[in-house]
Amino acid sequence: MLRLMNRVKRMNLVVLAGSILVIGGFFSSWIGFELGQFSGFRLALEASRFGPQYSAAFLLPIMALVSALLSLKYKRISAGVATFTGAAAISWGVFEAARFLYNITFAGLWLTLVGCMVLFAGGLVTGQWTRTKEVVEAELEAEIAADEAEEAAEAAEAADAAEAASE
Repeated sequence: MLRLMNRVKRMNLVVLAGSILVIGGFFSSWIGFELGQFSGFRLALEASRFGPQYSAAFLLPIMALVSALLSLKYKRISAGVATFTGAAAISWGVFEAARFLYNITFAGLWLTLVGCMVLFAGGLVTGQWTRTKEVVEAELEAEIAADEAEEAAEAAEAADAAEAASE
């Protein structure tokens, strides 16, 4: 049980949750036309016919998967990847969402955008908390070491004074 708790402590659960939302949302319906509903995957597939630059949309679930895998063991690294992925995707998503009318969008698009926001915010929060915790721990260790050095110096002075008094 203790081993499981230690493993969970190393995980970045916020990034893992955001990654699952992004991946699930990417393959869900985003928009609908007379021709039918389109998921993020299908839109990326259709758009990639117009040039290789449109294939970049496939990076969203790939980077979410990378974030999810990293979140299982590397809290700080996953925070950085999640922050970048979330920020890039939110920027792209806001631009693209502005191009569509509200009545043709579906839950998949909004689920993906919420997941990206969770990735972005979770990466910032968990990454900053980890750095803050490490800084505080390092400062405490430095203070303890300084106190020990001061006590050792005082003990050495007292020993020198006692030795000088006995001579």
